[in-house]
This record gives sequence, structure tokens and C-alpha cells, in this order.
Amino acid sequence: MLTTGRERFTLQGHSAPVMSVASSADGSVAVSGSHDNTVKVWDLQTGEPIACFVADHPILSCAIFSTETTIKAGDGGGFVHFLRLERP
Repeated sequence: MLTTGRERFTLQGHSAPVMSVASSADGSVAVSGSHDNTVKVWDLQTGEPIACFVADHPILSCAIFSTETTIKAGDGGGFVHFLRLERP
């Protein structure tokens, strides 16, 4: 049986196509990587960005480790970035 959901909000803030999105296991945050060279961290309760990392190349992939405090992102220059998410 297929169930459907409804859109809660649209995450807006990148200035170029988004290439990758990942969410935390608890569903509280998401990360997105874009051709605008940024990784954005989003609060999924409000839909607002809470952090932004700028790379030298387009971000092609991103993920959140199971600890939910480390984000990894791969860019078009062949670099892998490990970012620590510090929550208040």
C-alpha cells in the first residue's frame, strides 16, 4: 500500500543546483551540497539554514555520520571535507 505525505516546506538558499541531500537519523537536521560550492545544514523543524560551509569547488556529495556531529562532503576538485556540527 502506497501512502502519501504532504510538503512541510521547501529548503531555499542555494544559488545553483543541489547535487546531494542527507538527513540525520533523528530527522532533526539535513545537509545539502550544491554547485554553488556550499554545504548547508538545515533545521528540519523550522526549514531554516543553521550553518554553511564554502568550498573551492562544487559539492557533489554529502552525508552525516551516525554520530550526527560529523558531516562529510566531496567536491568537484577531488577533496573530501570533514565538518563538525556543533549544536548549542
